This record gives sequence, C-alpha cells and structure tokens, in this order.
Amino acid sequence: VQKLDVTVLWKSPDFVDNKGQMRPIVKEQTAIMVYPEDEDYRLIDFEIRLLALHDRVTIGGSEDVKGYGGFSLRLKAPDDLVFQAGQGKMQPKNEAVTAGNWLDLNAGFSATGEKSGIAVLVHPDNPGATDKWILRQKRSMQNPVFPGRAPVPIPQDRPLILRYRLVVHRGDAAAVPLEDMYQAYAQEKIAKTYVVSPSGSDAAVGDVTHPLKTISAAAQRAMPGDTILVKAGVYRERVAPPRGGEPGKPITYRAEALGKVFVRGSELWQPEWKQHK
Repeated sequence: VQKLDVTVLWKSPDFVDNKGQMRPIVKEQTAIMVYPEDEDYRLIDFEIRLLALHDRVTIGGSEDVKGYGGFSLRLKAPDDLVFQAGQGKMQPKNEAVTAGNWLDLNAGFSATGEKSGIAVLVHPDNPGATDKWILRQKRSMQNPVFPGRAPVPIPQDRPLILRYRLVVHRGDAAAVPLEDMYQAYAQEKIAKTYVVSPSGSDAAVGDVTHPLKTISAAAQRAMPGDTILVKAGVYRERVAPPRGGEPGKPITYRAEALGKVFVRGSELWQPEWKQHK
C-alpha cells in the first residue's frame, strides 16, 4: 500500500492581514491510499479533512443550477462513455442527477478500444446528500456533488471529513461486483486522529481543542487506521499499545513537531530539600 499525505492552506487575495499578506482561511489535509492491484481492479482511497481557521467560514458550489463543486474526476471522455449506477444507466443533464452512492464511468479508453472503467464510491458518512452527481458526456470532469449551491459551514473545532473510493477496473461495470464493493466500503469507519498534550486530560475526547494527557490513553482508544498526534513536551510513561494495525491500516504515532516530543520512563524527582549544618 502506498500512502500520500498532503496539507494545503486555502488563501485568498480578498482576505489579508494589516501587511497585505494573504491569511490562511482553511486547512486541508488529504490522505491518498493506493492499494495493490488485484486481478481485475485497483482501489484508491481519498480522505479529505477541512478545518476552518476563522469564524463563520462556509463553502458553496457554483451559483447556477448545477451547483458544481467538490471532489472531481477528470478523464478523457470517449464517444462511447457510459454512466452506470446501481439503478441502471444514467444520462447527463444540465442539473445534478440522482444516481445513488456509486457511479461507474465505462468506455473504450485504450488505443485498442478495450473496455475499462473507473467507479467512484461516495462514503455514506459524508455530510449532505451523497447520491447527487454532475455528469458530462463531452467534457472531462465528473463529480459527486458537494456541497452543492447552498453554502455549508466548515467547523473550527473538528474537521469536516469527505471520503471517496475509486475502483479502477478492466471490463465494463458488470466485470466487478461494484455493489458489494460499495457495501463493504460503507462499513469502514472513519479513521480518527487522537491529539495528546501535556496540558490535556485523559477524560477528554482527544480532539484538537480537548486533547488527551497521555500517549497510553490514546493508544487504548486507537483502532487500525487511526493516528495519534503528540504535541511537544515530555511524557513520563510506559507506552504499551494494546493492539496493532492491519494491512493498509496502520496505527500511526506522530509527533506534531520533530524533535520536540520525549517519552521517558523515569519519574520527575522533586524532593523537599532541607539545609543541615
């Protein structure tokens, strides 16, 4: 399994500080997981986390009937491109179409005209409607609709999470069990990030604003695929994780700042000194 983690700060020339420098508005963290090729297909997962850095930040689609915006798939659109959903073949319209939580794009993409396809699976835990799609017969961009035309708030205390899976496959949509694949994907839980800080509490939820105090407490909660983010400080504890990860879903322990996190088994000795003649 190959993983790519990308962090991007959204900025705008319309939002600057008193020196005219653009200020970050949203922090985007995207994780891309590329799984080994199976006999007839390959899976690629996307997890996108959006965190507002200021109050009253919203995100919305285009100001038209399509409400375009969000995760988009760009690919060559051959004349024989077919849009296949679980409920049957779909036809692109000027506005978004209702097509369920997965959609397959199938055509003769290769020079030989051999059939192949890419299915997009939308995780049901994504916010808003997860069955709306903007489809184009002649242009390259296809996408599940989010957030749509109406603006959606981006929270500051926890990330807004969007999850998508691509199934790149040989043959037409019937060549792979896409409905079964979607049902399996829908059961996969969202990977969590537990934050640990010397100023935290092990009774807290473990997020950015309510961190845990010990790495051990985070280890007790972490499940395969989760991340434990440790803030700078000295942690005097013995960390014995009760469980490990799974293939493609490791439990990741990560320092927020390189060289600023120390785990020590010793106790801090603070005796009460008395002067003797």
